[in-house]
Amino acid sequence: MAIEPDIPDTPADPGTIEASATDLRKVAAVLTGHGDDVNAAVNTAALQFSDVVSGPIRTLATKNLAAFQAAFAAVAYGADITHSWSQDVRTFKTERQKLLANWQFDNSVNFGVNQPTIPANASDADRTAANQKYDSQLNSARQTAANDLSLRAYALLNQLRDQANDWAGRIRHTPDDSDLLALARAGGLSWGTYLSLGKQADPKVPPPLTAADGSWAAGVVRRGPDDPDYGKALALLGLLSAYSVQAQKNGDKLTAGELAYLKAFYGNLDKKDLNRAIEASAGNKAQLKALGGGLLALSSEKLGGSYGDLPQYLRDILDKSAVEYGYSTGGTAPVPTLGIPELRTFGNLAAALSQADPSLVGGTQFSENLTLRVSEIASTAQTVHENGKTIGVSNADLYDYDHIKTIAQGLIGVSTRNHDADYAVLTGSDGAYVLGNLTHFDWPDRGAAASGLVNWIAEDGRNPDHGSDTYKHATQAAEVLLHALDDTTANGGSSPFQNFYADFHKNPAFSGSLANIADTYIGDFAEKALANERTGIENDGTLTIRSVDRQHFLALIGADPNALNALSLKAGEYEAHLLQDTVHGKLDSADALRSVSILNGELDATPANVELIDKELKFEHDAKKYGDTQYYLNLGRSSAQFGLGLVGDKGVSSFALGQLVDLFTHNQIAAPDPDLAASFQPPDGQGSGDVRAAHDYAEAWVATHENLLHDSHDPAVKELVKDFVRYDHGKPHLINLSQLNDHTDEARLEQLVRHLGGQRAQAYLDHYDTEWYDAYTRAKGTSGAAILRGDK
Repeated sequence: MAIEPDIPDTPADPGTIEASATDLRKVAAVLTGHGDDVNAAVNTAALQFSDVVSGPIRTLATKNLAAFQAAFAAVAYGADITHSWSQDVRTFKTERQKLLANWQFDNSVNFGVNQPTIPANASDADRTAANQKYDSQLNSARQTAANDLSLRAYALLNQLRDQANDWAGRIRHTPDDSDLLALARAGGLSWGTYLSLGKQADPKVPPPLTAADGSWAAGVVRRGPDDPDYGKALALLGLLSAYSVQAQKNGDKLTAGELAYLKAFYGNLDKKDLNRAIEASAGNKAQLKALGGGLLALSSEKLGGSYGDLPQYLRDILDKSAVEYGYSTGGTAPVPTLGIPELRTFGNLAAALSQADPSLVGGTQFSENLTLRVSEIASTAQTVHENGKTIGVSNADLYDYDHIKTIAQGLIGVSTRNHDADYAVLTGSDGAYVLGNLTHFDWPDRGAAASGLVNWIAEDGRNPDHGSDTYKHATQAAEVLLHALDDTTANGGSSPFQNFYADFHKNPAFSGSLANIADTYIGDFAEKALANERTGIENDGTLTIRSVDRQHFLALIGADPNALNALSLKAGEYEAHLLQDTVHGKLDSADALRSVSILNGELDATPANVELIDKELKFEHDAKKYGDTQYYLNLGRSSAQFGLGLVGDKGVSSFALGQLVDLFTHNQIAAPDPDLAASFQPPDGQGSGDVRAAHDYAEAWVATHENLLHDSHDPAVKELVKDFVRYDHGKPHLINLSQLNDHTDEARLEQLVRHLGGQRAQAYLDHYDTEWYDAYTRAKGTSGAAILRGDK
């Protein structure tokens, strides 16, 4: 018997099934009063079911609209299911034919088995043997191919059965969102079903749009607001923009029809059309949201779009520099001029994109190019603003600084949402230049949106998988950022750190972003910094940060006291957990000693460095910064001691620090006394850290031995509880440093810690003061000028 594959068929006929779907559509059309013309009955010009009711039944339908709508929805939904089933059967038939064609082709080439070459003088026995070997190889190959095709054929049939069962199950109940999503992804959801089920107000269900719909909507928009369908055309775009947000959230892509709609809509508008549409929508947030959201969705690779899908005129604007350099010829000699030829288009893009849903992220290339153009616009506008009309301009709008700020603000808040684009900008050849431009600009929100260019590093750097691109990109960007602080191409090419420091004063959100980054890489800041060591990435993915980069980075955080306090809060929490691990024996005391003393020394030096820089630059300076830093370190330790999780894994600068004490109160726990700030003094190398070390270690010991405090018969424990432990809401905690009455109390506490903590505590207390002072002196600058120069 010849070997053949078993490639089963199905008696289902797609044509017959599709005819049934058509019949159902005709019934649905009759319910609207349009006879059986389904295209006249329902199209995207209708935005609610009442729009489609016509003819002799309008009065009847209007009086009993809900019943007509429910009947129409049931029939339309059945038609959609039937149509989708016909498409599945058609696909099955097509794929089955491919399998048959594969068999025919394989058979025509003898399944890849070459016929034997038999010499003319071969004996009959040799000929027979050669032919038998060939037949055996051919049969074996034929059997393998037949088995493979049979398996694929039955898998195809089983898939069709699963699809049949799935559709059969869905048609038996009132459709929900999952049913409509399944229809949409199969390309079977009709506008009639979408509309009659009221999903035009539900962003969880994609509107079933096509390229033809997009072309129609573009034609309406080209004709302008006087067209009676103008509002409907932009409302359709709004439906798709709203669904794009949901699709992005769920990790889904837009359907082919939805992408085709967006391409057709924007592709059938030219630059003038788009500008007019946005300007005509001024004051209509819904329309601006639709126009901006559609562009972001079309550009988004994660939604299935791409930069190449955007219209060519828009890519032409974003691909080249926003600034045009020229010469005025009106005077006796040519005068250099600056201009932004596409300022109108950039302004309109800002108006639309800034109204798009704030969670919707544009594509990588689109966002990268947009950030680069904003950098150029900001730099040019700042130059004109700082030099007045001594700078020639080719468009007078450049003298309107507030207008330019509004445009730049609207664009940068959108372009920096894409982390891959931010990575590309920062690590690109112009990364330091762009960073300098964005920090130097007078942002209306003081850099909150623009700092998104770097703030993502903190978020992505927390990825626990150090082998992931997410973590690698964040850490590479952190390294670039550390180098950029000393890059002479930044901020005009001279004293980059000084310029950054001054700019962070007017845009303190950048200080907050750096605090977030330092929080994420706090373990790397707690490693010993070597003066001659280059900042870079180690083999294990962690950062090595040289002394001057570390000093500058922390000083830039200190440019905003709130940012430094926020980082101190997180550092205190981090240190408390290290000490708790030491008490438990999970961490060697030498490792904890090194990390805590280094981190404390660096944070203790930062307020002093900031004060030196402020005096050098003749800025206002705050002598309280040192005490505040210590206060928030203690607040963080208390947070860890009570397990409040006030900070957790969130960015530290996002917290309103003044509210943290309220959170302690809410949990019925006494926060450290704010007056404690005034009692702290910098390390002197003469034992001033001994009490601090004893207190911090005792705090960790109490937090990890809560169950022993009541039942222990150890006199040392009883003395500790009686004199140094207080209870808030049933939770034990060590008293604050300021509550130690005198040196006798300090000495007693130290002795108790040495007794209760054993060798681990003794090793920590014996060396903390020396290590802390050493870290402090390494981190502290000798003068403001020396710090600005980067001397170490």
